[in-house]
Amino acid sequence: GDTEGLALGVTTRPPNELTTLPATADEVDPSYLLGFDGAAWDGSALKWHFSHWQPQTLRANDRVDVLLEKQRLQVAVNGTRVAAQAMQVSNPQGPFYALIDLASAGLAVALHDVKAPRIGEERPARADKK
Repeated sequence: GDTEGLALGVTTRPPNELTTLPATADEVDPSYLLGFDGAAWDGSALKWHFSHWQPQTLRANDRVDVLLEKQRLQVAVNGTRVAAQAMQVSNPQGPFYALIDLASAGLAVALHDVKAPRIGEERPARADKK
């Protein structure tokens, strides 16, 4: 609903294998996501978890970094880690594809600097809230 806002994460499913556009990113099999209204989705375990990250607190031009490393999905806002969640990633070697779920009107993102370093070092994939 309107309070769910934004979810960011990854999938191992190549985009060309999606025959229809899913209503939400958690319908992509498998998907690993953080955000919504303080939730985390582990698509391999088919489980929802609590997340400390509340994307509703984002402001225009915030930098949001997302990283999946060692079976942990992490989110940092403006360089500060705000959430980390263990995930049972079915294929931890990847390849991985970005997933963005915009569940609220008025949200926009821009992707930048797609890399794979640790959060707090060089910047991984970035989404700016517009």
